[in-house]
Amino acid sequence: METQITKKDIQNARLVYLWLLFTPILAVPCWAFSGLANSGDGFVNILGAALPLIFYAPVFIWAFAPNPYLKAHARQGVVLLFLRFCCGMLVGANIQYALVGNLILWLIGSLVGLAQAANGRAWIGNIHAEIINHAVPSRPAPVQDAQYYLSIFRTGDPGERVAALRQLEALGQVETF
Repeated sequence: METQITKKDIQNARLVYLWLLFTPILAVPCWAFSGLANSGDGFVNILGAALPLIFYAPVFIWAFAPNPYLKAHARQGVVLLFLRFCCGMLVGANIQYALVGNLILWLIGSLVGLAQAANGRAWIGNIHAEIINHAVPSRPAPVQDAQYYLSIFRTGDPGERVAALRQLEALGQVETF
């Protein structure tokens, strides 16, 4: 699906993976503490195992965002969380395999997701986005208003000035000596 995104959309999508990257710093100590305070009661064990999931609530909330780009990346993050959970469940008693598997999924999944978000891609939803650059505000065609670009050249930031200068050159409004 081809879509257009802004730099703000990219920042929000990268936030999903940054959250997934740094949340274990909070969740793992909470999980370890709940395991140490384990009383042997079944309900307390389940509560202690589920308590660190509170830290992942923003990812689940972002999965229902109105922005399709953020929604795709949040759902991709939920899939990564599910894979990490399955890795821990499948290895059973071999805790070292669970830790290595989770470490690999945590690090590679977060870094690949950050790269995809920065490049306007997501494999969930098959998104290939065109990044919109707002250097010079667009005007309705035909653009023949030299005064408009001259005012941008006088008051804009350096990126806007370069774009306005190119438009003025295209209109034949720039003299060379």
